[in-house]
Amino acid sequence: MRKLILLLLLVPLVFVACKKDDIDVLPKKPVPQDIYDGNHKHITLADGCDSLNVDSGKLFFKASNGDIIYRRASHNRKSSESEFTLENGLTDGVYHLLYMEYEALDEDGSVENQEYGIGCRLLFKGGEVASLSHYNDTFEMYSSGTEVDTLYVTSVDHIINIVNMCNDVRYNDEFTDDTYFLQLRNIDGDELAEEASRKYGWLPIGWQPSLSFRGTYDGGGHTIEGLWIDREYMAPVGFIGVSEGARVCNLHLTNADLKGDMAVAGIVGVATSSEGKRQLTYIDNCSISNSSIAGAKDSYAVGGILGIVDYQSRAHIQQCRSISNTISAHSQAGGLVGAGARTSSLIAQSCENTSDVTSEYNSCGGIVGACDTLLAGSCINRGAVTGAYKFTSPNAELGLGNTGCGGIAGGTGVSYLVGCYNEGVVTGRSGVGGVVGSARFTGGDPNDEGYSYNNVAMRMCANKASVYGDEFVGGLCGDAQFAVYGGYNEGHVRAEGNYAGGIFGGGAMAVVHNAVNKGYIYADAFAGGIIGMSAVGSIVVNQNYGVVEAKTSHGAGIIGYLGGRGTMTYCANYGDIVCTGSYATTREDSSGEHYGGVSGQVGDPNEYTPLEIMSIVYASVSAAVGIAGAMFAIVEYAGMGGKLLTKLSNLATFYGANTIWIDTLFFAAGISDKMDAEEARKIAEESYKENEESSNNVNNFITKARNAYVATIPTNFSATVANAEYQQRVENLISFLNSEENMRTYNDNLNESEYDKMVRQHEEARAKDIRHSALSGFFIVVGAVGTALTIAASAGAAVPVLAGAALGAFAAVGGSANSIWETCTTYEDNVDEVSHCCNFAHIHVPSGSTKVGGVVGVAEENVVVMDCLNAGVGTAGGHIVGEIYHQGELRRCISIADGNAWGGDVVSDADNNASIADLYYYSASGDQTMSDAVGLTREQIGDKSNYKNWDIGDGNSLWTIPAGEDSFPIPNVSRFTYTK
Repeated sequence: MRKLILLLLLVPLVFVACKKDDIDVLPKKPVPQDIYDGNHKHITLADGCDSLNVDSGKLFFKASNGDIIYRRASHNRKSSESEFTLENGLTDGVYHLLYMEYEALDEDGSVENQEYGIGCRLLFKGGEVASLSHYNDTFEMYSSGTEVDTLYVTSVDHIINIVNMCNDVRYNDEFTDDTYFLQLRNIDGDELAEEASRKYGWLPIGWQPSLSFRGTYDGGGHTIEGLWIDREYMAPVGFIGVSEGARVCNLHLTNADLKGDMAVAGIVGVATSSEGKRQLTYIDNCSISNSSIAGAKDSYAVGGILGIVDYQSRAHIQQCRSISNTISAHSQAGGLVGAGARTSSLIAQSCENTSDVTSEYNSCGGIVGACDTLLAGSCINRGAVTGAYKFTSPNAELGLGNTGCGGIAGGTGVSYLVGCYNEGVVTGRSGVGGVVGSARFTGGDPNDEGYSYNNVAMRMCANKASVYGDEFVGGLCGDAQFAVYGGYNEGHVRAEGNYAGGIFGGGAMAVVHNAVNKGYIYADAFAGGIIGMSAVGSIVVNQNYGVVEAKTSHGAGIIGYLGGRGTMTYCANYGDIVCTGSYATTREDSSGEHYGGVSGQVGDPNEYTPLEIMSIVYASVSAAVGIAGAMFAIVEYAGMGGKLLTKLSNLATFYGANTIWIDTLFFAAGISDKMDAEEARKIAEESYKENEESSNNVNNFITKARNAYVATIPTNFSATVANAEYQQRVENLISFLNSEENMRTYNDNLNESEYDKMVRQHEEARAKDIRHSALSGFFIVVGAVGTALTIAASAGAAVPVLAGAALGAFAAVGGSANSIWETCTTYEDNVDEVSHCCNFAHIHVPSGSTKVGGVVGVAEENVVVMDCLNAGVGTAGGHIVGEIYHQGELRRCISIADGNAWGGDVVSDADNNASIADLYYYSASGDQTMSDAVGLTREQIGDKSNYKNWDIGDGNSLWTIPAGEDSFPIPNVSRFTYTK
């Protein structure tokens, strides 16, 4: 077994089913005696009372329905037996004799009540009393005597006996995977702590790796109240210190006060594994409430339920809650889990945090502070999360970081989250997100070496609270290689510096499909309703309804800046774009503002800043994340073997290849070695229902937001077209993409388009080198699932969690097992496309500003903008594009805004080698006042025969003009689904 110091230094940067009880219901109080009055008055026990040296007291019993009752009784010790005579007898039935309470003198001579634990199960019938329990001589406790020999915990002295044996090298081997403890009543935690040490409090069960706890501790739905630990130089700290593949369930701590050095938590300090075994610690239906869990100076890995998942170890927490606690650490603080070490994996299913969580520096999260590989399903954070609140610039020179703060996870390596959402205010510095903060795993100063990222994928996740930071701030994710299908934000997102987005702050890659933002977005520069910036992106069917404010540059309704590899289609902006600063640029090559209804800038001007020199990962799983064949191929790749594959295949037949169900298989797979197939199926079914419900909730957020908003358009045109008609087309596309076959069609079309553009710019062989299987796909799922179920093949963990460590090892191996690496600097030509996008909002910039457009502010070289609509008003710039450069293409676009509402033409400034064709604009009088476009009156705009070279009509046409007066063209079918 590793020494604990090694365990903690390896922290990265950044089952048998238990009965599920309602953790909000306390065990029943003693009831009136007459209900159980009977004739049974004599009890004789041959074992378990050797050291009970009292004459009388109260015997406490637990009836079969859970009622706890007592009888006054006398006690007589004869030979090796204890005889009890009850003052009032008991009626027929099965009772658990829990303990005897008696009076004794304490050290100062005062009388106090003390307890003697017994735990024997008794049958009272026909005037006879029989023991239904077996006495376990090894643990000196009564047990069930069944095949799974359940040891009954009924008193403080029973738990003291457990800790003494586990922490003693002579007896620790008695704890095996089959050891099972069941707590039958609430326990006084203060008394536990006093018994261990009056100065330092409780000493954890399994206090060091060589003396770990193995087996099961089942709390039976009961509480331990008032446990305290004050061991600021000790690690780990918790009710259980080191768990080696153990299981803890149905245990609830309340009013605890826990303090330690590292790996501090309420239930388990460290989840570890024997060398090479990758054992799983499973924690189910546990909680901690109204408690303080704190790390001492320079501490890390502090969580409400679990402190840290050890190197090459696994942990699964399910139905766990952290309620109204205060949790704090120097770094790596989590509402439920503090941290996960490199090559560890964590599954969190249906967990909730309402506690306030703070870290002085790196990594702070509502569910987990930081971890390597994370799968999270149906997790909710409602507590305030505050990270890096002590960070100042001088701290950086001391190796103290400021990265990674999120509502669900602060810093992660490879992660996949489904049906998670945040309702607590999140405040951090760099890499701050409503759901995930950061997946950065190498890099430092953006002006020096840039950043590299690991992979974060989400499906149906939401943020409903404010998110604040200095840079890389997002409603769902701060910075990462990021993908989401179904994202929602209604919180205020604010970056005091650069990079803020309603869904994603910024990073190497963004794959964002079917997302909605309603929140107010602010940044000094690079602010977008959906994304602040991304070097590479696939941005599909997203809408922004919130105001976007960029103080100095790069403000837009969808994305502030999209680099040289990206496709944006069927996105719409309804929120005003505001510029409030001096309009000084933050990019070396520009002198203007870069503001647009959809994007401030698309394409790179061929000179990459160090920030954009990032490794980009492409993989081949579709955005629907619902391909059963691909999922099972992952399991085979992961090396889990035929046994697990058979289990998952059997489970799959229960619901079929349903998207939510496929996700659930992998959450359930983490406990496959703890149970038989039937038990695994039951757990998976429960998780399935929870994930389905939470995903549906998020989907309802998205749908409600879309249906509720009413666009403001020029008075000469029908608002119905901009609202009901266009919204119907959006819903049609989403329904199309929900089909596996259709998604494959979409991906194929998108990839072919991307490939064709690269062929035009490079010789074919070179172009094929960079062609990826699915730019629009969830490029992470292979990594997230594959590594989470096996050896965490991607060693790239979030930088935020390792203070002052060398990053070379992380950078060298991060993502290499599941991705194709390509560097942004390999190809300097853009292959971007913006199509079927709409702007219905105003852009507020000073008159005379340039690089401002109704759809795109600046389209760099080779960028294609086509089939787009502008209905918004601007104070300066072009109706469609502000500026378009060498070999750019602009075609089949229309503006229905008042011709005098903008300072320029349909295009303010176009390079001579740009291709511009088939553009139209609204001209009330029919006068042809703009170059490169044709003016149409209101009546002409509603007549499809006036559009040259447009695919406009019904059915599968790219454009349609809905029936009715004052109608105008709107996007109909995305060309990536177009089969005409």
